[in-house]
Amino acid sequence: MDHTLKIRFVPGSYAVSRLAVDANVPAWLHGPGFKAVVYSDDEITVVCIEERVPHGIEAETGWSCMRTIGPFPFDAAGIPLRVFRQSA
Repeated sequence: MDHTLKIRFVPGSYAVSRLAVDANVPAWLHGPGFKAVVYSDDEITVVCIEERVPHGIEAETGWSCMRTIGPFPFDAAGIPLRVFRQSA
């Protein structure tokens, strides 16, 4: 089944920060705008508007944030590939 994929850029400049695996979710993460916390075996990755990240936190800044406008089925195959092709 073919799905129409709508994409929009989220306003702002974003940072991707790396925290220790045993860190708590930082208070500076909270506030408006897109944010995400991803846990892995060896680190915690935090994505948020770059102005929120305090000096001294390991981070890459200057990222843009895109989001898909849904809903779309969770079992829809090819979503990442279609995002890449439409944004290229």
